[in-house]
Amino acid sequence: NESAYQHGIGWPKRLAAWAGLLVITLIAYASSYGVPFVFDDVHAIVENPSIRHWQSFTDAFTAPDQSSFAGRPVVNLSFALQTGEAGKLDPARLHGVNNFIHVLNAILLFELLVLVLSIINRQKLMVYAFFVCTLWVIHPLNTEAVVYLTQRTELFVTLFFLISCYASVQYMSARHWSWLIVAVIASALGMGSKENMVGLPVMVLLINWVLFNRSIKRHWKLHLGLALTWLILLWLNISGPRDASAGMTVGISSWQYLLTQSTVIPLYLWQVFTADHLSIVHDWPMCQTVGQSLPWSLLPLTILALTVWGVVKKHPLSLAGVAFFLILGPTSSIIPIATETVAERRMYLPSAMVIGVVVLLLGSWCVSKRPREIVAIGVGILLTVLCIIGTQQRLEVYQQPRTLWEAAISLYPNDGRALNGLGYTLIGENAYEQAIPILRKATEVDPEFAESYDNLGLCYLHAGELGDAKKSFEQAIALNDSLAKPYNNLGITLARLGELDAAVNALNQALARSPHLAAAHLNLGMVLNDLNRFGIAAEHLLRALPMLNEQDQCTCLMQLARAALGRNELDKAMGYLHGVLQIQPDHGKAKALLGKLQSIR
Repeated sequence: NESAYQHGIGWPKRLAAWAGLLVITLIAYASSYGVPFVFDDVHAIVENPSIRHWQSFTDAFTAPDQSSFAGRPVVNLSFALQTGEAGKLDPARLHGVNNFIHVLNAILLFELLVLVLSIINRQKLMVYAFFVCTLWVIHPLNTEAVVYLTQRTELFVTLFFLISCYASVQYMSARHWSWLIVAVIASALGMGSKENMVGLPVMVLLINWVLFNRSIKRHWKLHLGLALTWLILLWLNISGPRDASAGMTVGISSWQYLLTQSTVIPLYLWQVFTADHLSIVHDWPMCQTVGQSLPWSLLPLTILALTVWGVVKKHPLSLAGVAFFLILGPTSSIIPIATETVAERRMYLPSAMVIGVVVLLLGSWCVSKRPREIVAIGVGILLTVLCIIGTQQRLEVYQQPRTLWEAAISLYPNDGRALNGLGYTLIGENAYEQAIPILRKATEVDPEFAESYDNLGLCYLHAGELGDAKKSFEQAIALNDSLAKPYNNLGITLARLGELDAAVNALNQALARSPHLAAAHLNLGMVLNDLNRFGIAAEHLLRALPMLNEQDQCTCLMQLARAALGRNELDKAMGYLHGVLQIQPDHGKAKALLGKLQSIR
């Protein structure tokens, strides 16, 4: 085994394989660049100040608590670097990076398979390794991990998992110190990307056992280095950056969650083989007893038993089972995730393990048997075409957020999150009347989901039904006091009701929960102007200004001009008005007020 890693495939064939994976991915994901921000993208990316308005690398590493990137600094930094100092967000550019990482992951998977097949002297299966990576990179199940931009977490942890595994195998084969360094650095970066990297040190330990049959002592530096990266994961998560949605305090026991996940894994496997029942959210019942999990739980138990048996017998295919369970483990075992019992993106790398086992087993049956090989290659090409078509169809669903949520509702008509998602999308389209009955139903089927009440309140607020709006926002706050947006929206409502002091209190509560919430700073500045508290109003307006879009920047600059006039600072006021006209040259109020001020001077 010392030199087995050298007997892979030549560079011409290797580069041809890479090019093939690149081209086929570009074909499958050609329409992905038009996919807008969806679901958690708004909160995790669009409204994330550490991405859009960072002043230092420390800022860019630190995502707001309870956000999707909290405790995942590597991913947060990657988005911050893409927006740059201007804080501009271009979804097409963000999709381009996600697609690139996806292709890179496929190439790394191919290289890892080639390396392992070389070590076990199964070079004749190289072509089947290429089919594994081809089917995986264009499988419709993986569209969520690729085009749902927030799930760059999944792409990154897979990238570093594969790099670390590859480097570790190379080190154990050749024992060159450079591979040791690469393996440990990749593991560290993976720990800073997502928690399911936690299984990597165990994965490498079992690779050592199965492929090389060596003691830990032989490669103790590698195993120790990888184990030490657990400290990074501990440090990033010890404060509970997402404990509102995941962990032991979310009201679901570990036993209930484990039983439920034993019924979810068969769904994941079904999706791998059929690409059916795909949805941005899933309404999945929580199992309370073992009986409720049967017979579905027997399938993952059987796979687990076969994996353990394979590891004991040192069968190379057992490593696929090990990777499957280690990667799924953090989200699909005993640590409850209350907000998402089922999430297709969790199968991003595990699906490669499933595809790999099936294809390589069939390849072993067909190898050196010409008729079988011809049939197998023909079937592989057919499946490739079907996967491309399936992925393109799934991307069409992602193109329009309304279509995405309607597709989810067609599968789960009584899922509160899906109904709320559609309602929120309709609000974004200014279709408030259409959104109201949908959001009312969302509050009926899931009366504990605060966001539905918040969005329903927005509809009432737009319709001028201030009393109903106030009740809805107060209900959202009662259900989840940690949310900033309901307080912000309540502040707007109270201001329109003339309750200015109460509005100031509500908006301050919003900022206490989200200090960088631009809308709350803007709204508070406007209310403080109404109270003639011009100095502190200007402070909040100036904080809001760089985080706003151009339309809201005009509003903010007009309010800053008002605050300046309230303090008799005519030059400042005129400067703010000039700022409005730079953004919107035909702004009538700014032109008129500027004309008056110039005539006074």
